[in-house]
Amino acid sequence: TFAKDVIPATPLSHRNMIDNGAMAIAQRWTTNADRHGNDYIVDRWKTQFVNEDQLRVTIGQSGTAPSDQGFVNSLYVDVDSGDAETAIAADEYVKIVTRLEGFDCQRLRYGTSNAQTTTLSFWVRAKLTGTYAVSLYQPDGNQIIGGTYTINTADTWEKKSVTFAGNTVNTIADDNTSGIQLQFMLMAGSNYTGTSNTSWGADNSFANAKMAHGHTAAWGTSDTHDFYITGVQWELGSVATPFEHRSHAEYLEKCMRYCEILADGSDQGLGVCLEYNPNSPTTSVYFQAHFTTSKRTDQYSITGFGTGNYLRVRRNNNIGATISGSFQNRSHHGCLPYFTAASDPGIDGGAAWLETNASNAKVFIDDDF
Repeated sequence: TFAKDVIPATPLSHRNMIDNGAMAIAQRWTTNADRHGNDYIVDRWKTQFVNEDQLRVTIGQSGTAPSDQGFVNSLYVDVDSGDAETAIAADEYVKIVTRLEGFDCQRLRYGTSNAQTTTLSFWVRAKLTGTYAVSLYQPDGNQIIGGTYTINTADTWEKKSVTFAGNTVNTIADDNTSGIQLQFMLMAGSNYTGTSNTSWGADNSFANAKMAHGHTAAWGTSDTHDFYITGVQWELGSVATPFEHRSHAEYLEKCMRYCEILADGSDQGLGVCLEYNPNSPTTSVYFQAHFTTSKRTDQYSITGFGTGNYLRVRRNNNIGATISGSFQNRSHHGCLPYFTAASDPGIDGGAAWLETNASNAKVFIDDDF
């Protein structure tokens, strides 16, 4: 049953503006321990820590989810044993964020008299009950609006919703930069909680008290604290509609604009490789990578990790190698990344085959923001 301004003001499909709101895609890793920085959790979602002292957490994708609502996965942040924050200082905060490109924000009609009201809904579970803050930050104009929700019962999935007024003053640029940043506060010192943010106003790049107004939960001060979230949906209108489940393939394709795995696991081919300077023995070699999905920019990074020389060059023999992190060329659709061989692979003007050489090897393109 629909009510209020859901029909015909909002579409029946692709209502949800959030990528990977069901936390189904985790290309980089599924768990990552001892974290206290800006780290991706699942695709499109990351933590941000500022001025914390003792706090260290494990982040990742969890199979704990409200399965009776059709969810299989959630994002989780769990305080590591013995690594809780002793006390929350005024200048400390921890939050979970995701960003939307300006291209995907034009339906909001911000900066016009017809700026749209929106509603955020999500399923959340935590050990610590209390009041938590959530907000929208708009970089164009440096504006913020926020609200709060209450976790009533520990270790229990609860559905929450927050409605936000539209920004009638500041336009969102129609480009690939950050149009809106959605941020869920976990920990917030008093520097960030004191000024009302229930209407749009200047944020001064998170330097004033609007970012986490109303947040009182002292999350992170016990190593029993955790936080799980899934089913995040942000849509036009003042009503939270049922979560818009999409196919795994569609989730993955959306996420691959920002992160794409080139190889994962042992004996995975990366492609034909060539020497940087075939007229002189060298350990600097490059290969050509073609992307499945066009990337957000042409200034992405390439990351490789694994045990030892997690790549190998196969020609006359097998020479171990690692990603160097630099490129000969980059475009939205592919690149020529360099890697460093352990010794001269003996390509000598010819070509060789590059593949992974460790069971935990992974190579990926990262263009998120």
